Amino acid sequence: MSSLAPDRLDDDQLESRLVRIAAQDRATTAELIAHLAEADARQLHLRRGYESLLAYCVEHLRYSEAAAHKRIGVARVAREHPSILPRLADGALTLSTVLTLRPWLNGAHADELLASCAWKSRAAVEALLAERFPRSEVFEWGTQPEMVAPPTSNESAGALAPGRTAPSIPQKAVLNDMEGTSTPLTGARVVLQVTITRETQLKLQRVRELLGFAVGATDAATVIDRALESLIVALEKRRHGLHTRPRNTDVAPSRRVRHVPAALRRAVFERDGGRCAFVSDTGRRCTSRHALEYDHVEPIALGGTTTLENLRLLCPAHNQSEAMRRLGADLVRRRRARRRAAALEDSTGASPLPPSHEADLRAALRNLGYRGSEIGVGLDAATHVPHDADLAMRLRSALRALGRGTLEASRRAGARATG
Repeated sequence: MSSLAPDRLDDDQLESRLVRIAAQDRATTAELIAHLAEADARQLHLRRGYESLLAYCVEHLRYSEAAAHKRIGVARVAREHPSILPRLADGALTLSTVLTLRPWLNGAHADELLASCAWKSRAAVEALLAERFPRSEVFEWGTQPEMVAPPTSNESAGALAPGRTAPSIPQKAVLNDMEGTSTPLTGARVVLQVTITRETQLKLQRVRELLGFAVGATDAATVIDRALESLIVALEKRRHGLHTRPRNTDVAPSRRVRHVPAALRRAVFERDGGRCAFVSDTGRRCTSRHALEYDHVEPIALGGTTTLENLRLLCPAHNQSEAMRRLGADLVRRRRARRRAAALEDSTGASPLPPSHEADLRAALRNLGYRGSEIGVGLDAATHVPHDADLAMRLRSALRALGRGTLEASRRAGARATG
């Protein structure tokens, strides 16, 4: 590298250096994309304590979110089409043109399309795509023009580049803001612009009416803030057992090995500080608070129990990664497939009650003091058990759905009989 500063170079020297540095930058970018694709394939970010590749690029590699999104997107395309890398290095393709082509690189025509778009600007690439995959010229006001779907190949759509590992676990861009546009005004206030439905607008108006003359009731920002506070309390109570009065100070193990009681969830949440407890080999702890799950350190399948010492909070990415590490990827995939099949079976409709069970359940619920629609709720819940369940299991399911135990219902029935 020349020791001369740029302002001391003549025009020819300055241009020569610019050309050389630009070539080095393209080569470095292509090398970065190749390494990023391999890191994605190995799920390196999970072992380093990051919940997603995006978080790894932003927090560890120090890219902006926009730059990280672009490079991750190109890296995942390059895993399927390695010929992109030399074209990035020599400048035949840019990151933006690769991302523009991404939806159309899913068939046997991909290599030919890449060659056709070499050395073209993004605008020229968009014009080429419009010519090959034209949009409908007739569409109703307020709708998007329809674009003809690109040709697909069942074999090439899911194929990976030779020598590559399986696709990475899809990661949500958890660093993204919520859908909408927010602009900071001061250190404490932002402007949030978001599109809502007519039904949501009516709900907002109804909350204003219910608040009446409460302070700030006519201010939409105050109404939204109060609604969010109530929602946070409800969700934290349901998911983590917070905002409830503990029944006792000692948290006993659950009788059902996979069930985590509210008191135990609350204890784990407070101990782990409400964030993912995964710690990498280098000592970095994951910072995620997104969709936290309760994980058994020693899996149930290997003899683990549901106790405070054997539970921890993990983000979905690290929970899945740890399950695959401890139990093996094949077993995890088989269990996930079984859960999906079971969920699909449940969604198709519950099995009908045997006639004898329905009559007996009606009589039992009526004797316990339930009437009318309450009995209907119980009968509906009783169908969502295994088809070979006995009457006692169906009755327990009905009582759980009704939110009362047998003892309380019996007391109420007794009170009515004596009253």
